[in-house]
Amino acid sequence: SEVIAPEVSTPMSSIQKRQHGPLFLILFALPFLGGGLFTIGLTVRTLERASTMAHWPEAPATIIETELQEDHGDSTTYQVKARYRYEVDGLAHEGTRVGLHRGSDNIGSWHQDRYRELRAAQSDGQPVTCRINPADPTDAILYPEARTSMLLFYSLFGVIFGGVGVGAIWGSIYQRRKQRAAAEAPPDTPWVRRKDWAEGLVRASNHKQVIFFTGFAVFWNLVSWPALLANSRTIFAQGGLALLVLLFPVIGLGLAAWAVREILVMRRYGKAVFQMAAVPGVLGGRLAGLIRLPESARPEDG
Repeated sequence: SEVIAPEVSTPMSSIQKRQHGPLFLILFALPFLGGGLFTIGLTVRTLERASTMAHWPEAPATIIETELQEDHGDSTTYQVKARYRYEVDGLAHEGTRVGLHRGSDNIGSWHQDRYRELRAAQSDGQPVTCRINPADPTDAILYPEARTSMLLFYSLFGVIFGGVGVGAIWGSIYQRRKQRAAAEAPPDTPWVRRKDWAEGLVRASNHKQVIFFTGFAVFWNLVSWPALLANSRTIFAQGGLALLVLLFPVIGLGLAAWAVREILVMRRYGKAVFQMAAVPGVLGGRLAGLIRLPESARPEDG
């Protein structure tokens, strides 16, 4: 017997939407990719400047005034400010740059610690060390070292946003290829659009769960643990509800354990395959075939 399927017409607007879908996805991904690349470039630039400033000549500086500025917005941020005097070749200069990273933030207690140091030096009348740009004596800095917590924050931001952008662009390319394959497939044999459909194979799909859980666990732990370590002193000092932040790294450990479990399952059953007895399958018909298990999944007793 022969089954003749009725012709199905697809509205042109629906086809155009599917064709434009990958383009919209690329447009959505570009800001994320741009933000990620900008942040990664900023991190590299910061490391380069720190390496250059490490070779600037040193000179004693006298603290004239210092201040810890607080900004109470959605969260309290801090910025240490100072004015200091130093001499180069007998000429006096004043500097205001304290650290390599400009602006205020609340990542760790760097601003509070530097404020206490500079305040103590000002009160005791003790000089501090500054580094001076040999090409411009008016350019000086007190702490030219790159802050590890800030670099880690920038790197995570760049990796996350850049990863979203790259993933979205890759997804758009993959979707475009699927659309092209569907358009090229003969209308009377739609199952040849996919290689596994044409071969009548159903492979174990655990590897998709492994990729998802592993990626999500890595992302969660890369965000939660550095944030905890950078702000641990503040969190434990405040106590109370602030300690709820500890739940995030604990959840990260649970996600890591789940990812390891999925990896172990994939190692044992990842090559399992169901081979259909006939291709194509018939909707409403019987499904017959052979299940092939990898050697690692065979029971010891046979």
